[in-house]
Amino acid sequence: MPALELLAKLGVHVKPKKVIGIYGPPMVGKSVLAGIVAGEYAGDEGRVFVVATERHYFDDDYMAMIRRYLPKNAEVKTVLKVDEVFKTLYALKNALRKDVTGKRVVILDSLSFVALDMSAYYFSTGLGVRPASAQIIPVINALSAMLKSLAVSTYSLAIAIMHAGSTAGAGKFRGITGLKPSMSMRAGHAFDYLLQLDMDQKNRDNRILTVVANRVAPETEGSSIKIRFVGKTIEPVVEEEAET
Repeated sequence: MPALELLAKLGVHVKPKKVIGIYGPPMVGKSVLAGIVAGEYAGDEGRVFVVATERHYFDDDYMAMIRRYLPKNAEVKTVLKVDEVFKTLYALKNALRKDVTGKRVVILDSLSFVALDMSAYYFSTGLGVRPASAQIIPVINALSAMLKSLAVSTYSLAIAIMHAGSTAGAGKFRGITGLKPSMSMRAGHAFDYLLQLDMDQKNRDNRILTVVANRVAPETEGSSIKIRFVGKTIEPVVEEEAET
């Protein structure tokens, strides 16, 4: 089943000017899901840009894995400094304004690594947790606002990837899920959809995809489905009926 069709059944309609946030624990497939969605949406004739803040993108094996899910002409730029992330998105916004043909997707992978790198810097200077947060949160807010502005002004789809916080089990988030998003959830003002991707503990080949927030169709919040990565798409997992 095409990933876009499956997402539509969950009330998530992939189209221009929208920003999709994907969060979940490490190594659950967030970047893979983003690549699949971007590839299906843009196709070989569209344009996909990945602004990568994670050092994994310097690993040739990781890049080869990610490339399997992205269109052949996808452009990947790895930038680690916060000011360079802003400059990259700004330059991309100007470039896309001049080129109005075809479908475009911008993936920011990830907002959390921007926050982590800033945290490491401020902690190394001896700044406490609260003062560091006061420095980091406005940057994350501004970065996500820029991503939304890019999507709207250039008629593009944007996808932001985040890591979940380590507070699972500390109370349900929005009454839907116990897996809370990280501090980067403060960027939620820019999202039209927030999806959680988690591992199915009963069968680790399966993932659980949940709609945690839906700005345009709030009635779909809490919708969830088990999926599995199959080739360059995702398939719903059909639960076997218990034997009677």
